[in-house]
Amino acid sequence: MRRATKLAVGLASAGTTWVVGLVVAGYAARGCVVERTTTRLGESLDATVALEDLELSLVRGQVGLGGLVIDREHDGHLHVRIDRIDAGIAPLGAYLWNRDLGQVTVAGVDIEVTAWAVLKIKPPKRKPMVMDHLTIDGARVVFAPTSVTGDWGKATLQVTRAEAGPTILRTPMSWLFALERLDASLDLPGIAPVTLHFEGGRLEASGSVFGATPIAIDVTLPVPEPGHEGRQLADLGADLAERLALARAERLLRRVLP
Repeated sequence: MRRATKLAVGLASAGTTWVVGLVVAGYAARGCVVERTTTRLGESLDATVALEDLELSLVRGQVGLGGLVIDREHDGHLHVRIDRIDAGIAPLGAYLWNRDLGQVTVAGVDIEVTAWAVLKIKPPKRKPMVMDHLTIDGARVVFAPTSVTGDWGKATLQVTRAEAGPTILRTPMSWLFALERLDASLDLPGIAPVTLHFEGGRLEASGSVFGATPIAIDVTLPVPEPGHEGRQLADLGADLAERLALARAERLLRRVLP
């Protein structure tokens, strides 16, 4: 009985010491974690990464990032600014050997892309970041193919909310391949804004250009190919635009023809 009591006390003491050590390590290692995070992201995305603030709890398994900026200048320009990221990590210090992320919540995202080729990123030397689930609240994605065309060449996607499943973060847009839900609006040059809703593999588009009733099409997201994700997204966007246009034309013909 005494031996069991001593063992229990010893285990409790060791557990307390471990937790206290993790709390102290979390504060002490903040600078190292910032450097490791920016370095790993920079290697994964082949980009320059800066981070303004980081909060780390090794005990609870939570990390918070503030003011994350990513810039890439290869075959075009990519600029990403994220106000806040909160991510779940392995608790009780397991993050020290398991760096994958659990639930990730992102708020306040600004992305500018001048060419899809800028997303053609070579596979990194180390394993890229992996996340179980992603939620984005409030994002703006601007695609401007060249500076010559000005606003006429810009396409702007305003995301109210997006949810994605398990994602390997090879590019800042990799989550689109695991998209589960999307509420957004799309602004194209010379066209009235289009409201988009995606869920359950089905995309609904509404707006004055489509009439009072939304147009819906089935969507099968492609399997991401490392190094070719940018081209895959460009092809997917072109395919969806064409199918929506054909569905609209078919609806108009049905109204006109007997």
